[in-house]
Amino acid sequence: MKQVLSALLFLSVVSLAWSSIFPEGETEEQWNQRIQAKIDKNRKSNVQVKVTLPEHLQGLKNLKLQVNNTKASFPLGTALVADRISECWNNGGDNAYCSFARENFNFAVTENAMKWRLWEPEYDNFNSYGVENMLKWLEAKGWGVRAHCLFWDVDDNLNFPDWVYGLRGQEMIDAIHHRIDTAVPYFKGRVQHWDVNNEMLHGNFFAETTYDPDIRVKMFQWLEQQDSQPSRFVNDYDVVLYETDEYINHIRDLLNKGASINGIGFQSHLGPDQIDLGKAEDAFNKMWNEFHLPMWITEFDWQGSHGGDHAQHASELVNFYNLAMSHEGMGGIMMWGFWDQAHWRPDAAIAYGDDVTPNEAGYAYMDLYQNSYRTNDAFSASMRTANELEFNFRGFRGEYELSLVNEHGRSVHKFDETFTIEEDVEIQCNVEI
Repeated sequence: MKQVLSALLFLSVVSLAWSSIFPEGETEEQWNQRIQAKIDKNRKSNVQVKVTLPEHLQGLKNLKLQVNNTKASFPLGTALVADRISECWNNGGDNAYCSFARENFNFAVTENAMKWRLWEPEYDNFNSYGVENMLKWLEAKGWGVRAHCLFWDVDDNLNFPDWVYGLRGQEMIDAIHHRIDTAVPYFKGRVQHWDVNNEMLHGNFFAETTYDPDIRVKMFQWLEQQDSQPSRFVNDYDVVLYETDEYINHIRDLLNKGASINGIGFQSHLGPDQIDLGKAEDAFNKMWNEFHLPMWITEFDWQGSHGGDHAQHASELVNFYNLAMSHEGMGGIMMWGFWDQAHWRPDAAIAYGDDVTPNEAGYAYMDLYQNSYRTNDAFSASMRTANELEFNFRGFRGEYELSLVNEHGRSVHKFDETFTIEEDVEIQCNVEI
């Protein structure tokens, strides 16, 4: 499978002459070298493994340490349709949609099911069934979850339940409290993030309807009082390439007024133009230097002007993911859906058809997730004594299985323990007889 993915990646990505826009003064090759060096610096750790050998193995020469990075620490997630995941949970098995998600992501966000309109279409009447089953499916796999979104500040009746949209003044404030006091406790301990008030840079609905200019700040404070554990995110669009300074000023103003923001979301719905990687990197640097708050790509997709051109789609995706992955302040990357039959922009999907078949962008993403962002290799010993081997390698952070293999690659001993690597570490392994 690795060979297939690598071949497809080479054919569909590497040879493209019309790739993303690289920073002025840097060639594509120079940019890739610099970004890969940053990925190595910011996403990997040094690992030393010492293996004590029993007598019957001490005579074997050229033993190597096989390391298999079974689970990545860095969040690479997707938006999911709750009812589709719920169906898999109820059936006790995964269909093509759930299988693709399970094999290619490790973090999730509900695309719509936690939004107020769908969650509570009538006062105190909650649509919890699909979300509940989706959370069970995710929890069984150890995924993290972003809760999207507690509120949405753009004035559109589709963003709110019908019973909320016409409220004004104290009635709207009471509804806000009701939303926080019901939704937040329900998901307590089950979500890592809340998008608190979506797209505040492009709307001001709640200030206008409560007549309280500080209601946005209070939303963050009231959420923190109800549950202090999830990160409290701002989240907006057009802020990677166009409105970065406006977003910084907006966040600064909220923080100065007391909003307990501790996460910054870049939606990143991109295309049809080539991604200006220099501009995007400048945006991440500006935001990080200003606030030093964790940044996430929360809703990535890219769609070209010619819908089915997934070769360029693949190139844009790989370059943007590598850029985000390389930045020290980036906490995770979320794709806004992956399947054309469950995507707001079907041509931006990375898989298509009833069988959820990857397109060129899908294969490129899969290669990143399964290969490029993992450390799976066999390492020779850097030091050996009569009964001990020492191995040293630098690997992506995450969970590992380790085994000893001979010079032909055949397993000599597999260690039972799963090793978690999050920082530079020394590991002592004993081969049990």
